[in-house]
Amino acid sequence: YIGRQFIHAYRLGFRLPSTNQYLEFSSPLPEDLKQALEVLPH
Repeated sequence: YIGRQFIHAYRLGFRLPSTNQYLEFSSPLPEDLKQALEVLPH
């Protein structure tokens, strides 16, 4: 059981309208979501 929605963005990027600067952020998959993937049927 996961006590939240199973949603994750590994990478997110966008351009700032005010400066036209491109920003990109990344984040590894959280441990609770990794564990959920291990028990779900493939």
